[in-house]
Amino acid sequence: MLRIFVYGTLKRGFSNHALMRNPISHNDAAFIGTYRTLHAYPPVRDGVPYLINLPGRGHRIRGELYTVTGAGLEPLDDLEGVAVAHYDRYRFE
Repeated sequence: MLRIFVYGTLKRGFSNHALMRNPISHNDAAFIGTYRTLHAYPPVRDGVPYLINLPGRGHRIRGELYTVTGAGLEPLDDLEGVAVAHYDRYRFE
């Protein structure tokens, strides 16, 4: 299981949250809670929300933390275009 932090349309109540509900219903994801990032990041809201990887600039971002399996991560990566470098997924320890 991996932990993922979602801060935009994948959050509860937003348009793409169904992509979280489906893996949850198949035990491929679980909601942990709501959190803020440890560091500030500059957000961009140009049609779709995204963050620029410049820690220390902007503000701390509110979002939701989930655990997901590899199967639960696949539709999220498809949405985000990770394979074609539309979005990047960063690993934080």
